[in-house]
Amino acid sequence: MTPIFEMVVVYDDTVPALESLRGRGLKIGLVSNSPWGCPAGLLHEELERHRLAEFFDAAIFCVETGWTKPAEPIFRYALERLGADAERTLFVGDDAEWDVAGPQRIGMQAVLLDRNGRRNGEGLPVIRSLEEVDALVTR
Repeated sequence: MTPIFEMVVVYDDTVPALESLRGRGLKIGLVSNSPWGCPAGLLHEELERHRLAEFFDAAIFCVETGWTKPAEPIFRYALERLGADAERTLFVGDDAEWDVAGPQRIGMQAVLLDRNGRRNGEGLPVIRSLEEVDALVTR
């Protein structure tokens, strides 16, 4: 997995957005499909290596659940781990089907992170930066 992990980029808006949400006392979760069946332990190590693990109350990878996004069970599992209600949860992701339609099917709010502005015509809620998430979240 080393060549894959070497391609990882943590965008400049990531840590400030997570710090802001954490500072508001909000629970933060991560739900991710694992690349090529990568063991979850390696993915958790990557979160640690990039100093991101501390921001997440739950980090869930598909290999841990047996379900991949956009299947409903992986989102329900994340909600359970966070002790959260679907109706009061916002899911942010960069894939229209996996990260918007999937969560919406179980009643979560969802927004598409489109950093390059390529998806304006899809009729989806769209943000260009994680800096916009703070304004979307109400307590």
